[in-house]
Amino acid sequence: MGVRLAMGAPGGRLVWLILRKGVAQLAIGLALGLSLAALTAGPLEIILYQVQARDPLVFGGVAATLVLVGFAASFVPARRVARVDPLEALSPE
Repeated sequence: MGVRLAMGAPGGRLVWLILRKGVAQLAIGLALGLSLAALTAGPLEIILYQVQARDPLVFGGVAATLVLVGFAASFVPARRVARVDPLEALSPE
């Protein structure tokens, strides 16, 4: 990212690049996780008492929480990268 900044890339473009990669990983993980949860919920219904194993409200709440946390986990480092001085990023320690 330091090289991109040094070459003149705007900070907003770097933020978008990092967010896009983070959201893509989030979407893949969410799709796989929700699919596996839906598949394994059937056998678990036997041990649940007066609760549906595939409750749409629970699945939606989990998905919404993961999206918010995943977006924040991508946005905070992306914003930090955009604020770094290019000379500081490229200098050896």
